[in-house]
Formats: sequence, C-alpha cells, structure tokens
Amino acid sequence: MKKNKLIVILSVISSLCFPYTQEELLESLYQNNAEIIKAESDYMQACLDVKDAKGGLGPAIDFQISGTYMVNPPIGEVAVSAQDVISSLSSQGYGYNVTLPEDRSIIVYEGMEHTLYSFQLNLTQPIFTWGKLTNAVKLYEQVAEIRLLQKKDLIRKKEIELLTRETAVYFLNQIEKILDEQSVYAKRLVDISQAYANNGLLLNQDVLNAKLQAQEVDIAKKNLQREKEIQLIEIQKMISGEVDLSQINFIPDEKKLKTFLSLTRSTIEDHAVNEDNDQIKILNALIETSKLAKKIADASVYWKPDIALQSSIGYTGQRFPLIQDEWNDYGKYSLNFSLGIRATVWDGGKAIRNVKRKEDDLNVAINQYNDSVLQIKMAAATAYSDMALAESKWKYQKLLIENDELKLKLHESEYKAGYGTEIDVLKAKIQKLTDTITSYQLQTDMYVNCLTLDYLTGGRL
Repeated sequence: MKKNKLIVILSVISSLCFPYTQEELLESLYQNNAEIIKAESDYMQACLDVKDAKGGLGPAIDFQISGTYMVNPPIGEVAVSAQDVISSLSSQGYGYNVTLPEDRSIIVYEGMEHTLYSFQLNLTQPIFTWGKLTNAVKLYEQVAEIRLLQKKDLIRKKEIELLTRETAVYFLNQIEKILDEQSVYAKRLVDISQAYANNGLLLNQDVLNAKLQAQEVDIAKKNLQREKEIQLIEIQKMISGEVDLSQINFIPDEKKLKTFLSLTRSTIEDHAVNEDNDQIKILNALIETSKLAKKIADASVYWKPDIALQSSIGYTGQRFPLIQDEWNDYGKYSLNFSLGIRATVWDGGKAIRNVKRKEDDLNVAINQYNDSVLQIKMAAATAYSDMALAESKWKYQKLLIENDELKLKLHESEYKAGYGTEIDVLKAKIQKLTDTITSYQLQTDMYVNCLTLDYLTGGRL
C-alpha cells in the first residue's frame, strides 16, 4: 500500500516538474477530448448500422415454442355402444345375435391429454426487392464513411486549435517578458519625472503622462495574464485534464509559415477544394447518400412487389418431444414452403411525396456542395490575405524597431555626454519595447492564419 502511494506521489511530482511534449498533449487530446470520443461513438454506431443492413440480405429466422395446459380438452372420450356394434355386424351378414346390457359400450378414443406443446421454426428469405436492400447497404456504408471522415476532420480541427492556442501562449510569454522589462522602465520614468517636477524642471502634466504610461503597462500585464488563463482553460478543456502553462513546451513551426508565405492565393485555394480533402469528400458522400435514398424511394412506389420465400417446420403434440414416452405417437410434424408477394397499391400518396422529398434532399445536397466549396475558397482567401497583411505589417514593425534602436543609441550617447536626460533614454527604451510587443502580436496573427490554411488545405502543404 505504501509503495502504491509513493508511485502516485512521484507521478504527480513528475507531472508538475516536467513539461509535456507535443506528442503527449496530442495523445491526451485523442484519448480524452469529449467531441472526439463522441465522433468515434457515432462512427461505431454507423458501422453497426451497416451490419444491420447487410443482415437484411440474408434470411430472417425465428423460433417459437409454446406449452398449454387444458383444464377441459376440446376432444374428450369417444365411446360406441356395444349393442350398436353387434347390430351393425349382423346387418352386414355376420350372424351375431347377442343381447347386451344397454349401458355396455366400447371406448374408441380415450380423449386428449391435458397438455399440448407446439414448436415452430420459420425462415423468410427476401428474393427480389427492386434493389431496396442492396441500396440500403450502400447507403449505410456511405453514412459510415461520412462518420469516419467527420471524425478525421474533427481530429484535424482539434489539432489545429490546440496548436493555435499553444502558439498564442508562446507569444504571450514573449510579450510578458517585455512587459516586465517595460514596467521597470515606466516606474523609473515616474520617479525621475516626479523628482524633476519637484525641482521645477518638469511640468506636472509630464509627470501625469508618465504615470498614465506606467498604468497602461500594468493594465496590459493584467490583460495578458487573463488571456493566458483563458488559453490554459481552453487547452485543459480540450484534453480533459490538468496542465500548467509551464508544462507547455511549444515553438511555432517557422518552416511551415515560410512555405505558406511563398505560395500564391490561387494555389492555396486549389488545394483547399481538392477532392482529397476530407471536407470535400464529406460533401461528395452526402450527395451519394441522397442519390441512394432517392433510389430506395423510387423502388418503394406503387405496384412494385417485393418477393420473398417463406418456409416453416413445426411439431404439435400432447407430449413433450424426447422427454415423455410415446411422444411421437401423440403429435405430428409439418413442413411448409410458400412464395410471398407484397406490393403497395395505394397509401394516400405517401410514396409519391416521399420520392419528391428525396429529390429535394438531393438538390439541397448539390447546392450545399457548391456553396461549401465557395465558402472554403473564401475562407482560404481571407486567411491568406490576413497572413500576407500581417507579414507586411511585421516587416514594417521590424524597421520601426531598428529606428527605435538608433534613437535609443543616440539618446544614450547624449546622456553620457552630459547634454541629454535619462528621461529621454527611458522613453526611447519604452517605445522600442512597445513596438516589439506589436511585432509579436503581428507574428501571432501570421501563425494563426498559417495554421488555418494548414487545416483548410488538409495538411498537405
């Protein structure tokens, strides 16, 4: 018992001390995410439906057994008067002339026993159904394929979401370091500004501006902490487990970002609507299921008979087979074969209306395909444009940071030479850090849009 407790304690300590690898987080996502678990269940249910449909092609066999105890059996004792028998024989020339008492009789049948047993084995085999059964199998196979594709697409979507949140956490951590540094400079700026104002070298308005700037940094830090907590909660919900921000060891894929930035928008759009993409496969499968459903409805209209072979074998007797003596003498067997034909002649027009419904469903599926393809293209184009715009702004921001660096060096030189102030140096440092924060925010936008494109293109680029 103590050994088991020690193992649990060590495992908890190790989980708190060591960061998760990306593979471990993904594995936890696959195993514990509620949506993925439900998608897997839906797929398994669809597979069972396929087996049910295939089972309809074979015979349906049922067995019935019943035992009855009759207080008053329908057939009682059968007896014939002995005198009537003798008279009948005499009339036929046998020459008997015997007089018997009137109550003398001959028992011909002792009557039914009080028990009656029945056994029946029935078999029904469909022979011709106008393709309803075979098309039903194909339809359920298509549904199972859709469920499988939906599960794969959901897993891919959750992977991208996890990567997106990890990317956000990565850049939030970078920004947090800068805000900590910026907070030190902002507080120093407030102290120096206040000292200068006390000596009449600076206006109170300048002191207030320094305090406002320091307060803005403090608000930014709190907002950042809140955003990190939100990302952490969402990650924990995705993997259905506890994880600390310090355990997330993730670095964005710079190579993938460069790959997408090097492609044209038209190339990305073509890959997004490629027939190999799971979303496009799902849309095509939905059209196929609508076509199969319409075929089944067409086969169910009037004057299209279904043909089936029915056979049955049974035994009915007063004694239980193989257990009671002389059971075979008290029962009989039956073996029957029949060909059944069943057709709907009229049902108030339901079959015709059902065909029209399936036609509408097919048209809806086709329109949904066209609309979804357009939506996917638009989503890919938007994400690509946002990524390209963020890259352009990021390049501009890099130039600003270089310019801030030159200004900072200039103010530091002036301050060392004695004709500059520390206030100018602090302001230059704060401005450089502010522009660096903006740079990280733009990089976040670039990577998020890159991951969106990675999902839309099926992860093949």
